[in-house]
Amino acid sequence: MRANSRSSLRTATTFGFFSPELHLSLLAKQLAGTAVKAGVAVGVGVLTKNEALGALAFLALSVTNQTDLRSWLSLPAEFEVTRFRLPAGDTPVTVTTPLGTTQQTVAIRPKRITLLVLRRY
Repeated sequence: MRANSRSSLRTATTFGFFSPELHLSLLAKQLAGTAVKAGVAVGVGVLTKNEALGALAFLALSVTNQTDLRSWLSLPAEFEVTRFRLPAGDTPVTVTTPLGTTQQTVAIRPKRITLLVLRRY
């Protein structure tokens, strides 16, 4: 990343979303949910004295057992954050990545925080 010569460059920080701790947390939640559903199904079978109804209850509860991955799949694998201190005014910003170069003019207002969000697909 590069801002014009009036600014000082700060190191970009990369954040990864998929850590082993996250996977373990998701697995633990999934296992706990399955255990609760199995307990409810056993309870239904015992209370009704009908094992088949308990099995049917477990199947019905298990249909909802699929993890919703839509939000995880739409997240980027990583993102970078860079901070610049710039004087007020229109500032040309050039971002160079292995995928190409993007140039954009950013209006910096005095005593305000300005965010520039760039996405690459």
